[in-house]
Amino acid sequence: MKKTSHLLAVIFAIFFLAGNSQVVNYYGAPLFDNSTSTGRGPNGTSAHAYMRACGLVRAVELTNIAVNSTITSFGYTLNAGAATNAPVGNYTLYLQNTSDATYNKGTSFSAAIVGMTQVYANTMTIPISATSTSVIVTLSTPFVYTGGGIYVAYDWYCAGPYSTASAVYRCNSGGLSPGLASNASATSPAPDALGTTAFRPCFLFGVANTYTNEIAIIGMEAPGRLSGVQGTSHSAKALVRNNSNITICNVRSNTCRVKYSVCKRSFR
Repeated sequence: MKKTSHLLAVIFAIFFLAGNSQVVNYYGAPLFDNSTSTGRGPNGTSAHAYMRACGLVRAVELTNIAVNSTITSFGYTLNAGAATNAPVGNYTLYLQNTSDATYNKGTSFSAAIVGMTQVYANTMTIPISATSTSVIVTLSTPFVYTGGGIYVAYDWYCAGPYSTASAVYRCNSGGLSPGLASNASATSPAPDALGTTAFRPCFLFGVANTYTNEIAIIGMEAPGRLSGVQGTSHSAKALVRNNSNITICNVRSNTCRVKYSVCKRSFR
């Protein structure tokens, strides 16, 4: 025996479509493997008045970024931000495409940045947060990813006020050893000699979104059991996210017809 039920597809939280276009897609690399560090990124304390580092993100860790994509922003994922003061520092970022599969930049910062492109030189703020947060800057010089790996180097100086406790960076420590060279100082001059480590911050690469008509269903809410009464209507809600780079306003509720067979025993 055939029975018919009407499902009313209702767009749930329509503001996801109307106001939250995804101009930039963010990709994390290297992946977080539950390692953390207070020393591999600017941590906001007086001990990190000066901080420098250079690291490698390998090609196998960047497969989600299409070749010839334009990187327009960059950042970090933190397990916790600053405890006080939201330190503001001068932050300079360098990027370089590479075919290297191992870290070959050495332990001198001035030598490491030779051949790299300066893509940002401005302020960066470490937010106050007791929980996971992110730090993101918009590049002054967009960077074209040509495939392979990417060398990342950064130079930080903060004159204070400082945080009373260090920001905690999410890291990967199992992918590449060494994968990063870094050092910090409480006083000038900024350190040029770096020490190698397997701990690499989980960088965020912001890539310009080229999709102009893309949405995603990221959740459904429906009755846990379909009624066995013929002709009974059911309301199903869909949580929809706008994945395109523009505002989408032409998505509306729709009604669909679903047919199903009912056995002699209860339909569950």
